[in-house]
Amino acid sequence: MKAVETDGDSLYYASSRLRGDRNIVLMAVEDNGLAMEFMSPLLNDDREITLSAVENTGLALYHARAFQDDHEVVLAAVKQDGLALEHASERLRNDPEIVFAAVEEDAYAIKYVSGDLNGCVNTLARVLKHGNAGDLVMQYMNRNLLTNKNAVISIFENCTMEFGINTHCNVYAALSPELRQDRDIALAMVRTNGLRYAKLEGDLRFDEEILLSAIKNDWEMLEFAPVVVRDMELYIKAALEMDGLAIEYATFRLRNDKDIALLAVRSNGYALEYVSQEMKDDYDVIEAAIDQVAEEEEEEEEEENAAQVAFAVVNDCVRVVSERISTETNTEDNMTSTDEENDEESS
Repeated sequence: MKAVETDGDSLYYASSRLRGDRNIVLMAVEDNGLAMEFMSPLLNDDREITLSAVENTGLALYHARAFQDDHEVVLAAVKQDGLALEHASERLRNDPEIVFAAVEEDAYAIKYVSGDLNGCVNTLARVLKHGNAGDLVMQYMNRNLLTNKNAVISIFENCTMEFGINTHCNVYAALSPELRQDRDIALAMVRTNGLRYAKLEGDLRFDEEILLSAIKNDWEMLEFAPVVVRDMELYIKAALEMDGLAIEYATFRLRNDKDIALLAVRSNGYALEYVSQEMKDDYDVIEAAIDQVAEEEEEEEEEENAAQVAFAVVNDCVRVVSERISTETNTEDNMTSTDEENDEESS
């Protein structure tokens, strides 16, 4: 009994009689739910053992065939491990409470959802709580979701990364032409990943709010912007506020504009590389670039010095504490020696 209490798997080595002992089996599954694989078939219908097993290890539901259509048992299993949904009955894989609990615990449980819930907005919301789950949505959820504007916006708002490299994982490409031209969807796309601007079509590529939102998220989206956009001060200045290196994507006219060049090098001195030759020869631009780099290096040096000072202070504290402990230890040793000597003299 002690063996199964600390290692449920040891039930495997038990005799047939002990595998049928209810108390021993309970002890085993409470340590490792998967140990129910080794219990006697006579206990297969024992509800308490099954519940204890799946509460410990949700995937133990695989061995609980008598309870795979039992709402309470399955719910306990998926709360412990969402992937246990694979072993639930077809009926319960389309049960809202069980499905929502499963995908909240593990987004990959969406693979095992059946029926209407596979294309349900409420299911989608719980999958997306896990972050970049766009691939899961595309691979395992009902594509009819992509006809729902609000569902599509939720996908883009909750998935900041680009989706998988496979074409079937590209949400935008799977949208209808009408939804690909939807401004709200476009905004949701670029607010969480500015580089998605490259996918936009038509007038959306020239929309001021969409452009500024994309730039704010990732100024490198300018690489994909039309020349007319890269020739507008509004957008280039917005990008330069993020990083002076964005001047690289401006047209020659703006790279040759002194005010723009100064804005760039004051933000990042290394932007001097991308301004026009005339600006590279301009004393004010050169001086601003040098000052910015020098200031940045000075800040880095100050941070490094601060870290060294902090390290030195910690070392001093450790030394003082060590010395104090050593002193106290020596004092105690001396007192002990004195007491022993006094005892000897008394004797």
